[in-house]
Amino acid sequence: MRIVGYQSGRHDVSYCVLENGVPVIHEELERLLRVKEVGGDGLGVYFQRMGDEQSVDHFTFGNPNNQLQIQNEDPKSQALMNNALSKSSGKHWIIGHHKSHAANAFFSSNYDDALIFTKDGGGVEDD
Repeated sequence: MRIVGYQSGRHDVSYCVLENGVPVIHEELERLLRVKEVGGDGLGVYFQRMGDEQSVDHFTFGNPNNQLQIQNEDPKSQALMNNALSKSSGKHWIIGHHKSHAANAFFSSNYDDALIFTKDGGGVEDD
């Protein structure tokens, strides 16, 4: 199973590919352009770097309350994602900002269960 997670918006623009739960590649736009906190379309970066011929089961986005995300996404990358999902019968998952932080902490740990608390300037109270 291949999952592509991405972040679009005003900073931390990136994508990550997981193959059967194992990270294969992670790239941040600021590292590619050598410009700190550059905004952009993480989904577009994925398609530009990896191409659109790869089979993808699911896509995830982890900051649905970021208004700048909407401004930075290219309709072409959305169309490429929708095309890939139609081939795999997959889904586009949207995960809350704080839940994304918690998932990263948990899934990169060696624990079977954990209590995770997150608090920062992003997200909203109910995510």
